[in-house]
Amino acid sequence: MTAPDLSWRRRGACAGDPDAMDAMFPEGVGVYVTNAYRTAAARWCHGCPVRLECLRYGVAAERTEAGRHGVWGGLSPVERANPELVATRLALLESQRARRRVVMAVGGEGGT
Repeated sequence: MTAPDLSWRRRGACAGDPDAMDAMFPEGVGVYVTNAYRTAAARWCHGCPVRLECLRYGVAAERTEAGRHGVWGGLSPVERANPELVATRLALLESQRARRRVVMAVGGEGGT
């Protein structure tokens, strides 16, 4: 079995930031964790160039690994437990990426 390509992680907005892992994968329970997830998603995930890959990886990994924990692609564990929300977010991120590609192909600036 081939290991998944995780090279996209080096391009993440959170890459190399020591505060990111503490915020995205907090220890504890309750309101503290909920607030940490919200902060992480707002600070690092919004506008991240690899948000789509990150969410795809997070959804796939939690099916086979230690379960649902941390922020992946801007979604908290509770949000990723909602299949409709995950599908909607994936479709939105794919649409945004396609739009950026078109805009860049015609020489414009591709926003998020």
